[in-house]
Amino acid sequence: MRRHAEKGQKCLYFLDAGMDGQRAPQALILDQRIARILRAYATRVGLDMGLQSALSVAAWIWSDGGWTPHRYGVSVQWMTAATGHLASTGSGWPSGCVDLHELAFFSGAWDPAADGPIEGLSDA
Repeated sequence: MRRHAEKGQKCLYFLDAGMDGQRAPQALILDQRIARILRAYATRVGLDMGLQSALSVAAWIWSDGGWTPHRYGVSVQWMTAATGHLASTGSGWPSGCVDLHELAFFSGAWDPAADGPIEGLSDA
Protein backbone atom coordinates (compact mmCIF):
# COMPACT_ATOMS: atom_id res chain seq x y z
CA MET A 1 0.00 0.00 0.00
CA ARG A 2 2.84 2.41 0.85
CA ARG A 3 4.33 2.07 -2.63
CA HIS A 4 0.96 2.95 -4.17
CA ALA A 5 0.70 6.07 -2.00
CA GLU A 6 4.23 7.15 -2.92
CA LYS A 7 3.53 6.58 -6.63
CA GLY A 8 0.31 8.59 -6.31
CA GLN A 9 2.16 11.46 -4.68
CA LYS A 10 4.86 11.38 -7.35
CA CYS A 11 2.15 11.46 -10.02
CA LEU A 12 0.56 14.50 -8.31
CA TYR A 13 3.96 16.18 -8.13
CA PHE A 14 4.66 15.79 -11.84
CA LEU A 15 1.10 16.70 -12.85
CA ASP A 16 1.35 19.84 -10.69
CA ALA A 17 4.74 20.73 -12.20
CA GLY A 18 3.26 20.52 -15.69
CA MET A 19 0.38 22.90 -14.96
CA ASP A 20 0.43 26.53 -15.99
CA GLY A 21 0.30 29.18 -13.29
CA GLN A 22 1.35 29.25 -9.67
CA ARG A 23 -0.78 27.44 -7.13
CA ALA A 24 -0.36 27.16 -3.42
CA PRO A 25 0.39 24.82 -1.91
CA GLN A 26 2.58 23.04 -4.43
CA ALA A 27 2.32 19.26 -4.65
CA LEU A 28 5.33 17.51 -3.10
CA ILE A 29 6.53 13.97 -2.63
CA LEU A 30 6.31 12.48 0.87
CA ASP A 31 8.35 9.30 0.87
CA GLN A 32 10.21 7.31 3.49
CA ARG A 33 13.36 9.41 3.20
CA ILE A 34 11.53 12.74 3.66
CA ALA A 35 9.44 11.26 6.50
CA ARG A 36 12.61 10.19 8.31
CA ILE A 37 14.08 13.68 8.01
CA LEU A 38 10.86 15.23 9.30
CA ARG A 39 10.82 12.66 12.12
CA ALA A 40 14.38 13.59 13.10
CA TYR A 41 13.54 17.28 12.97
CA ALA A 42 10.36 16.85 15.03
CA THR A 43 12.29 14.76 17.55
CA ARG A 44 15.03 17.40 17.83
CA VAL A 45 12.49 20.20 18.35
CA GLY A 46 10.55 18.17 20.91
CA LEU A 47 13.68 17.25 22.86
CA ASP A 48 14.87 20.87 22.78
CA MET A 49 11.51 21.83 24.30
CA GLY A 50 11.95 19.22 27.03
CA LEU A 51 9.15 16.91 25.89
CA GLN A 52 9.77 13.41 27.22
CA SER A 53 7.50 11.90 24.56
CA ALA A 54 9.28 13.64 21.66
CA LEU A 55 10.71 10.46 20.16
CA SER A 56 7.53 8.38 20.32
CA VAL A 57 5.27 11.18 19.08
CA ALA A 58 7.60 12.01 16.17
CA ALA A 59 7.86 8.30 15.29
CA TRP A 60 4.07 8.01 15.24
CA ILE A 61 3.47 11.20 13.22
CA TRP A 62 6.29 10.68 10.72
CA SER A 63 6.23 6.89 10.36
CA ASP A 64 7.90 5.16 7.44
CA GLY A 65 4.63 4.68 5.59
CA GLY A 66 0.88 4.43 5.68
CA TRP A 67 0.43 8.20 5.43
CA THR A 68 -3.11 9.48 5.24
CA PRO A 69 -4.17 12.37 3.00
CA HIS A 70 -4.20 14.47 6.19
CA ARG A 71 -0.57 13.60 6.97
CA TYR A 72 0.42 14.39 3.38
CA GLY A 73 -1.35 17.76 3.74
CA VAL A 74 0.50 18.47 6.98
CA SER A 75 3.83 17.74 5.30
CA VAL A 76 3.00 20.06 2.38
CA GLN A 77 1.89 22.83 4.76
CA TRP A 78 5.04 22.44 6.86
CA MET A 79 7.36 22.49 3.83
CA THR A 80 5.54 25.54 2.42
CA ALA A 81 5.81 27.41 5.73
CA ALA A 82 9.45 26.40 6.26
CA THR A 83 10.34 27.54 2.74
CA GLY A 84 8.60 30.88 3.34
CA HIS A 85 10.52 31.29 6.57
CA LEU A 86 13.84 30.53 4.87
CA ALA A 87 13.09 33.07 2.13
CA SER A 88 12.24 35.75 4.71
CA THR A 89 15.51 35.41 6.64
CA GLY A 90 17.64 37.21 4.07
CA SER A 91 19.63 34.04 3.43
CA GLY A 92 19.11 34.28 -0.30
CA TRP A 93 16.74 31.32 -0.36
CA PRO A 94 14.30 31.81 -3.26
CA SER A 95 10.67 32.28 -2.25
CA GLY A 96 8.14 29.82 -3.60
CA CYS A 97 10.69 27.06 -4.26
CA VAL A 98 9.20 24.43 -1.98
CA ASP A 99 10.39 21.62 -4.24
CA LEU A 100 13.97 22.93 -3.95
CA HIS A 101 13.64 22.73 -0.16
CA GLU A 102 12.33 19.19 -0.51
CA LEU A 103 15.29 18.34 -2.78
CA ALA A 104 17.70 19.72 -0.15
CA PHE A 105 16.14 17.32 2.37
CA PHE A 106 16.15 14.38 -0.02
CA SER A 107 19.75 14.89 -1.16
CA GLY A 108 21.01 15.10 2.42
CA ALA A 109 22.01 18.77 2.13
CA TRP A 110 20.23 19.39 5.45
CA ASP A 111 20.50 16.94 8.32
CA PRO A 112 18.63 17.62 11.57
CA ALA A 113 21.06 15.32 13.35
CA ALA A 114 24.03 17.47 12.29
CA ASP A 115 24.28 18.88 15.81
CA GLY A 116 24.90 15.37 17.05
CA PRO A 117 23.04 12.08 17.19
CA ILE A 118 19.50 12.03 18.52
CA GLU A 119 19.32 9.39 21.22
CA GLY A 120 16.84 6.64 20.37
CA LEU A 121 16.41 7.74 16.75
CA SER A 122 17.63 5.44 14.00
CA ASP A 123 17.17 5.24 10.26
CA ALA A 124 15.65 1.79 10.52
